[in-house]
Amino acid sequence: GDVTTLQTATKGEGIDIVLMGDAYSDRQIADGSYKADMENLYNNLFTEEPYKSFKDHFNVYYVNVVSKNEGYGTYNETALNGFFGDGTLVGGKDNAVFSYALKAVSEEDMDEALLIVAMNSDNYAGTCYLYYPENATTTYGSGVSVSYFPRGGDTESFAQLLHHEACGHGLEA
Repeated sequence: GDVTTLQTATKGEGIDIVLMGDAYSDRQIADGSYKADMENLYNNLFTEEPYKSFKDHFNVYYVNVVSKNEGYGTYNETALNGFFGDGTLVGGKDNAVFSYALKAVSEEDMDEALLIVAMNSDNYAGTCYLYYPENATTTYGSGVSVSYFPRGGDTESFAQLLHHEACGHGLEA
């Protein structure tokens, strides 16, 4: 549950982005694998427009999430209960994601946050879940979003999944 601040907005109050992983063991946190994946996500967040031009409007954090198992397999006991469905459907236990995200952002800011879950797998998939804000008086597109996607086997796939699911669906919606 340790939080690392990767960036603080220098313009405005900042749009909160919280990165976390599922199916990473304490060994992978200790050996730096988890940190490397979180930093890879961060380094790729702002490589495409319009995010590149508005980088200074974001607060970015990552939260250490320790799972019992590495990856997804026979036991599949992970902190966020990540799963793979048909086709490119993936997901997890959103309430657990929200609990970890609250370590980085306040409850009042959660309605406008983007939560990104990197799944410790080489599969290619991705799904973004959108939620209406608590007050439900704003239009569609406001509210927290949770994007799940695996590493995809290489850094290029990881970046493509990030841009599609989190930036495309999660922030643009």
